[in-house]
Amino acid sequence: MRAVIYARYSSKNQDKKSIKDQVILCQIEAEKRSDEVVAVFFDEAKSGLSDDREAYQEMLNFVKKNNIKKIYTYHTSRISRDTAEIKLRVRELKYIYGVNIIFVSQGISTQQENIELFLSANGIADEQYVESIRKNTWRGLYGRLQQGKAVFAPKFGYKLKDGELYIDEKEAEIVKEIFDLYISGKGFKEIAKILNQRNILSPRGSKWSLTAVREIITNEIYKGVIVWNKYQYRKIPGFSKRKKIPNPPKQWIRIERPDLQIVPEEIWEEANSKRLER
Repeated sequence: MRAVIYARYSSKNQDKKSIKDQVILCQIEAEKRSDEVVAVFFDEAKSGLSDDREAYQEMLNFVKKNNIKKIYTYHTSRISRDTAEIKLRVRELKYIYGVNIIFVSQGISTQQENIELFLSANGIADEQYVESIRKNTWRGLYGRLQQGKAVFAPKFGYKLKDGELYIDEKEAEIVKEIFDLYISGKGFKEIAKILNQRNILSPRGSKWSLTAVREIITNEIYKGVIVWNKYQYRKIPGFSKRKKIPNPPKQWIRIERPDLQIVPEEIWEEANSKRLER
């Protein structure tokens, strides 16, 4: 029977040899079952939390268009680390296209009657693993913040050098002018128009917009306070990309950085009081 192989590793720090090892083990299993491997697909340094992987999508399209009936992969986590995603994919391939997925290291396949029960149990372990990675990453980023290192792209008015933020004096003057214009009664849209008429590039390197001006006025970094952990990104079933989800204010982390202050605190507060009044 004609079959394909899919392999994946998730981290740039992992050895590319992982792909080769997965493929070899899948080939050995296919030979045992007298299946002909007609194509091999693999993703390098791609997370299993998203199905938005180039080779993974190519593999699915190839299977559907070429009447392939078997997919060999090393482990359920190679297909996805999200329980809802892998169940959805298994049902689609099994019931609509008649495709059987063989998970070589676990010795199971989607033809087994209890496969969904197994996927649920295995998915819990995978999701716990992902959660532990997320928490470790969070702790690492928080540690960098405590050391004065940057954990996000520089905002307008700042530059990055050796992992640390510093004030860009030229852009800082524009930030100060934006606050002065707003306090004087100009609105976001009007300020954007003024900046565009002077051919001043926005934070994205293009024209200023109402939103870009608002982000300057509302961001506390300009008064010397970094507010971090306002959002988290989660994989939601049915969406190919992670969704940005607000955290409750009690989970926000505020770090005083007077060295990054561009406008006095009273100016920032006055501008935002006017914003709320309007």
